[in-house]
Amino acid sequence: MKCIHSLGKAMREKDADEIKLKRDQAERQKMALNVEEAKTKTDDIKAQIYEDAKKKEAEMKVNEAEKAKLNQVPLKPVVNKVEGTGSVWNNNSYHWEQKSVDKWAEGTLKSVLALFQFKF
Repeated sequence: MKCIHSLGKAMREKDADEIKLKRDQAERQKMALNVEEAKTKTDDIKAQIYEDAKKKEAEMKVNEAEKAKLNQVPLKPVVNKVEGTGSVWNNNSYHWEQKSVDKWAEGTLKSVLALFQFKF
């Protein structure tokens, strides 16, 4: 009799495990569908952001072309990278060194301020 009861108990536990497995499998399928749906939504959002960026870039190019026609070229930073010109103790300009930038600052300010137009 004990053997039959233990066999019945084992069968019920097995059935309960199978039910849990089926529920878990169904829940995983739902989650997988949610993930796929989220991926498609984010892909659409990414595509929209990319298209907006392309439009803004095209508008900026048109604006720059118009400014170039009016001789109002936008100020672009000029980077003069000088290698190997440091003090005797500062080989290849490895360390920061205080240098006078008065001439550069004066020239840059004049070029920037020359672009402004005042209307009275």
